[in-house]
Amino acid sequence: MGAARQGEKMSKQPKDDANVAIPVLSLKPGGGQQLTSSGTTARSSAFSKTTRVITVYAEEDIFVEIGDSSVTANQSTSHYIPGTVPYDLSLGTDFDEREDRFLAVIQVSTGGTVYVSERS
Repeated sequence: MGAARQGEKMSKQPKDDANVAIPVLSLKPGGGQQLTSSGTTARSSAFSKTTRVITVYAEEDIFVEIGDSSVTANQSTSHYIPGTVPYDLSLGTDFDEREDRFLAVIQVSTGGTVYVSERS
């Protein structure tokens, strides 16, 4: 058998029929949350310190921010996510490993449920 391609031996990702890693993260058991978007900020519970990516799916258009326990979202400078489109968001590397990370959401014009899944 020939030499392994770079990273092939270390990848824990699922592989396709050609034995090539598929870049996808699994859902973290117990890592789902539901928020209600409205005219005021809603904040998630703290994400696991080992979570690096979250998937956000909102029934309606929302604005989001990621930050510490005081993070808030607003309709002027926060990041827009259209409703019914799943988005993967990095929790970033700016945070100290011991610092909790949170998602804040606010509606664009109509409230709804926001589903958040931690990925690992």
